[in-house]
Amino acid sequence: MSTIKHLFSKNKDLSTAIKNTCGFYPSNINFYELAFTLSSQRIIVNGVHKSYERLEFLGDAILGTIISDFLYRRYPTRDEGFMSQMRSRVVSKESLSKISSKMGLDSLINVNLENNRNQKSIREDLFEALIGAIYMDKGYAVAQTFVLTRVLKIYIDFDEVETIDTDYKSQLIRYAQAQKLPIDFSILNDDIAAQNNKYTVQLFLNNVMVGEGTSFSKKKAEQIASQMALLKIEH
Repeated sequence: MSTIKHLFSKNKDLSTAIKNTCGFYPSNINFYELAFTLSSQRIIVNGVHKSYERLEFLGDAILGTIISDFLYRRYPTRDEGFMSQMRSRVVSKESLSKISSKMGLDSLINVNLENNRNQKSIREDLFEALIGAIYMDKGYAVAQTFVLTRVLKIYIDFDEVETIDTDYKSQLIRYAQAQKLPIDFSILNDDIAAQNNKYTVQLFLNNVMVGEGTSFSKKKAEQIASQMALLKIEH
């Protein structure tokens, strides 16, 4: 979008916010409007209810590819196990939620997240939806440049990331084994989840449900549930 077109944009405030955040004006503002429409605020397009969820799904995949490519080039001598752990740490809910907050993505939705118990999850979703919107609007190269220059370069210290243990599932399993407690991960509505591309996992420790996580992959949902359980144990 040129500066002149921006002046006549139907959503000039959002267009300006995208320019300030991403470094460019949107070509199609509709993608970004959708990226910042929560599930509770679904809009109707041609009779279909829409929110950020489809863009979140796309952004999650695009972000994973960009991070994988970056790590492959940054660590030419490290094995796939190390790179997988590093990717998990960079794209963890905690990490993406903090990045989303620091970038001010909260201000682009009409909801106050401060008292929302799901604020971390929503902030992570917003960030991934933004990546999806950039990819649909500008293509992979622009999405990659955005992630490398405006996210990783500014918000991620890889020397610090190397020292962080974000494998919450393994931490919890070690705890359960040490305490001799039975542990079980249960997927809700597995068949329906597979069709919807989103899984909800409940975590039971000593037959008590102590955590729940939802994500586009079973592994990530298990990690979210495990992190929730660990926080309860710590408190």
